[in-house]
Amino acid sequence: MILTQLVARLFRQWTAAGVAGAQSMPLEAGNPLTEYFFGNTGRTIHKWHDYFEIYHRHFARFRGCSPIVVEIGVAQGGSLQMWHRYFGPGTQIVGVDIDPRCRQFEDRSTTILIGDQADRRFLAEVRTRTPRIDILIDDGGHTMTQQTTTFEEMYPHIQPNGIYLCEDMNTSLIAEPRVPTRCISTTAFWS
Repeated sequence: MILTQLVARLFRQWTAAGVAGAQSMPLEAGNPLTEYFFGNTGRTIHKWHDYFEIYHRHFARFRGCSPIVVEIGVAQGGSLQMWHRYFGPGTQIVGVDIDPRCRQFEDRSTTILIGDQADRRFLAEVRTRTPRIDILIDDGGHTMTQQTTTFEEMYPHIQPNGIYLCEDMNTSLIAEPRVPTRCISTTAFWS
């Protein structure tokens, strides 16, 4: 309930501030994530480009430090490649998705776990298999139940100086998860 109220308050403040106009702002020069995204010839990456400045601002301190990153929502696996490139050698990525086809993206430094992020038993397994998490990115199913359950189960497991990021929280405020006709993206960080 508290998370629901927080999401609603953040969304109202964000849209009231006129941030929707930020979609037309120029891209930040020198941001390695922006450069990677627009130069990407690998697997498809599904991200709002206005997130890259936010990611870089909060994640930069982990570059070159071999972080353990959990990303919920693998899709075509493009962001897994992006995170490896961004954080550098030694980075361990744990991708979580409900689609078993995502196992094809597993390699030496990427583990793929298949399960439903709204299933508390499955999230307990994720915690067991990933004893340390520096960064968790929730870009999964985007429903209120999924986002709330994942936050309740995984946030306490984040390292003391780690980051929990939940993308696209605006989708929790609509009856059926979908991309709204007036696209507004919202992200929340906890650290």
